[in-house]
Amino acid sequence: MSSRLQEKVEEILPRVSKPARYIGKEVHTLNPERAAQGLRMVLSYPDVYEIGMSNLAVRILYETINRDERFSCERVFVPWMDFEQELRKNCIPLYSLETFTPLCEFDVIGFSMGYELLYTNVLTILELASISLAATERQDEEPIVIAGGPAIFNPEPMADFIDVFVIGDGEIAIIQILEELLKVKARPRKEKLIALNSFDFTYVPALYNQGTHRGFLITRVDKSVKKRIEPDLELLPFPRKPIIPLTRIVQDRITVEVNRGCASGCRYCAAGFIYRPVRERSVEGVFDIIQDSLTHSGYDEVALLSLSVGDYTGFHELVRRINERFASENVSISLPSLRVNSTNIDILRMVKEVRKSGLTFAIESADGLTRNRINKPVDIGQLMEIIWRVSQFGWRLIKLYFMVGLPMAEKEDERIAELVLDLLEASRSIQMNVNVSVFVPKPHTPFQFARQIDVEEAERIIGNLRDRFSRTRVHVKFQNPRMSLIEGILSRGDRRVARLIHEVHRLGERFSSWDDVFRYDLWEEALKRLNLNRELYNDYESNRGTPFTESGSRGIPFPEPVSRGTPLTGAETGGSASTQNLDTATFPWYFISSGIKGSFLKKESERAKKALLTGNCVHGQCAQCGVCQRGIKQTLFQSQSHRGEDPTEYEVSKKPAERSTRTRVKMLFQFKKQGLYRFISHLDLLTLFIHLGKMAGIPFSYSRGFNPKPHFGLPFPLPLGVESEYEIGEAYIEDALEESVFCDRYNSQLPVEMKLARAERSQLMKSVASFPFFHDYMFPYSHDIEDLLQKNIERGKIFDISPCEFYVVQKTLVMLRIGRDRSIKKLFGQDLFVRTHIQRRMLWQECDGKLVSFFKEK
Repeated sequence: MSSRLQEKVEEILPRVSKPARYIGKEVHTLNPERAAQGLRMVLSYPDVYEIGMSNLAVRILYETINRDERFSCERVFVPWMDFEQELRKNCIPLYSLETFTPLCEFDVIGFSMGYELLYTNVLTILELASISLAATERQDEEPIVIAGGPAIFNPEPMADFIDVFVIGDGEIAIIQILEELLKVKARPRKEKLIALNSFDFTYVPALYNQGTHRGFLITRVDKSVKKRIEPDLELLPFPRKPIIPLTRIVQDRITVEVNRGCASGCRYCAAGFIYRPVRERSVEGVFDIIQDSLTHSGYDEVALLSLSVGDYTGFHELVRRINERFASENVSISLPSLRVNSTNIDILRMVKEVRKSGLTFAIESADGLTRNRINKPVDIGQLMEIIWRVSQFGWRLIKLYFMVGLPMAEKEDERIAELVLDLLEASRSIQMNVNVSVFVPKPHTPFQFARQIDVEEAERIIGNLRDRFSRTRVHVKFQNPRMSLIEGILSRGDRRVARLIHEVHRLGERFSSWDDVFRYDLWEEALKRLNLNRELYNDYESNRGTPFTESGSRGIPFPEPVSRGTPLTGAETGGSASTQNLDTATFPWYFISSGIKGSFLKKESERAKKALLTGNCVHGQCAQCGVCQRGIKQTLFQSQSHRGEDPTEYEVSKKPAERSTRTRVKMLFQFKKQGLYRFISHLDLLTLFIHLGKMAGIPFSYSRGFNPKPHFGLPFPLPLGVESEYEIGEAYIEDALEESVFCDRYNSQLPVEMKLARAERSQLMKSVASFPFFHDYMFPYSHDIEDLLQKNIERGKIFDISPCEFYVVQKTLVMLRIGRDRSIKKLFGQDLFVRTHIQRRMLWQECDGKLVSFFKEK
């Protein structure tokens, strides 16, 4: 661990927002001593901590790599702009969270790419790590940069910056890559890249030439890069001891993948095609993961992750088992967006038993004909029935998702408005959030060559919807159409788009996926500087007979992947590519095989024009898409179907009421907050104590109502960045634990810097903060502080236990006592506060004009 680097980071943390993002120290992370062993990798989902730590792929890969003693994996996320500025100003390299090791010292840097608008963030990480942005300019000692995930199934826009792309499932692939690197660790960089290119599922751009072909700059790749497919999810590693973040993250719950892939065949959905075939975990397997994860995390919510959770064959049985086992522990279930046609009322009734999570339906189009074209049948009558029924269960908010700009759709604003008004009639107690996004055509789908709607048209549709539903029970939310325009360019871009990404990053673009930060003007300027025509990427279909259409053919061909050959090497060329390489290269991602046959995508495109539906191959006939071959097939676990269940079979659990009869005991305890943990906010600290308390077996008392929470408090909030030797907590529990047992249980989970010093039962049930109190602070002396205190606080000679505000200078230190109505941060002011290392030393309660401890002193 780099202690000097950590010290430099600690100096700048008081000056940035949410400093807990940058300190590591979470529960269940890699032991720093273990991190120094073997081949070292650092892994990132290129967004801020709260989003990156919500990404399940990062958690799975982190667990997978660290299970193997030959390797170690740490994490890094994109610093927010204030922290980036401080890193640059203070010449501090970007570092890993586990050991504060500069990224340039790792063997491998890996990116999990879930979204194209994250591309610029990758450059931010590499630049802050002092790693060459251009892959071809990296030296032997620099890390190998790899990338995987759904957003690199067209790798070309990022090909200038990534050494190795990994296509498909990553659990086994990443171990194979690290094993290969271990073999060639001492060899030159080019030999490493050649070795890594030997896998069917990898693509190393630096080993291939580029050529201009039909208006596009396309890489001449003569092998088919085949998506890696893991046939059995049950055999793959999955984290059962989730990392417990020190600041609230977006998906702050247990997330368990119940299946992978989707056979619904929605023609706009890239995930539905690139994750095929459908592979399920057994109900027993999922339940075991949930049980272990809850035991080792203290979470009270479980999210079942799936592209179509309603099609999971064990859905009903799984929900029933979760409720029967965990409802008494106030554990609730969260579901992703639901398909109307596979939604079961009985399941929703079970889900709402502990607390009602959000209820979301992805409708996509309000027009039945368009829904047929996109292969998304929705029974509107069934949806109205669902809305009415759930309103009887107590739901008050329904979320609906729509897309505009879908192929061949007409009058989208009018039809969305009509449908929403009809749905409102199902229940007058329901509020609706209508989320509108712009359809972005994606590679490897039947609509991969479709035209993307103009920004102006999208804004007109969204504006009409917002006007129509102002001052109603409907709240219209939307994605910025300009963001969607850029997403479209990045999704279907060629190698020239890499230059666009580099240029817009150089101009200052950061966090392109954040609406309040996204700078469309910078993208426009970069496009202009590079003389790039955005229509080339956003309107493929208008190029009939030009760049993409063979003579005499109609529309854009769907070629099959090329056969494998020997990789070409050499510099970029501007000439035509060889016939062998580029005869079928009608689009930049031609050499990436998702396993779906080009002929199938073409057939689906034609069926869309005729508004013909293609059935779900899990529940019906195989559509012959081509992905099921060579031992790869749909893997379903036979279970009692959730369809057609008799609602009377499920009896609502009465277990949650049992605890209400127990005697509630208040436990008052003292703890400390030192080191990097001083940068955890008050609310995040409270959440952490609840997590660790549950893990330690503390029997919390819970509130009643729709959203039960533990009765727990930290009554004396400490300003962010202030250390403390003396903090107080209040826990209300339902068992009369011995004080020593309470402390031992908590200390078994707490880090050294936060250990409990003592605990005692209190007869006073209301909070100790409701009484007059004083708090003592200590900090280094400076003339600025002396001048400030002289204006506001009386100076004393001896720091005794007088019940008044005063300060004493003791050589190089200042001791300060202030009352309940004064804040140390407000007293100092922002500038002086962030420059001063402050420590809280004591909390006193005032009783009969004297200062006494909150605890019974022996």
